Amino acid sequence: GLELACAGQERRLRAQASGNEAAGAKVRLMVRPESLTVTPQAPAAGNALAGTLLETLFVGGTTRQYVALDGLGTIFCLELTAPAARQLKAGEKVFVGWAQERGVVLAEDAGGQK
Repeated sequence: GLELACAGQERRLRAQASGNEAAGAKVRLMVRPESLTVTPQAPAAGNALAGTLLETLFVGGTTRQYVALDGLGTIFCLELTAPAARQLKAGEKVFVGWAQERGVVLAEDAGGQK
């Protein structure tokens, strides 16, 4: 696997290598919203980024949580609605986590964007 440094974050991330990465190259890490979890504490294992919960929306059986990641921008996480999701409030510091195998490493210029 690859170890990735992330601007604005203390933790290093781990991802599956695609075989096209050069040491020190800038890459993008893509993780689907349904593969993400939002927790009030950093998980002991796996990937996690620190941020601030902006908003929680309950839509039918799913919950959308919008998180401003420290130094990285805003993302949303999509989970099945669970009681734990109701305990987090806007403005709280949270961690967005996912399993290493759920991330996809892309070249920085993937999709024609820089």
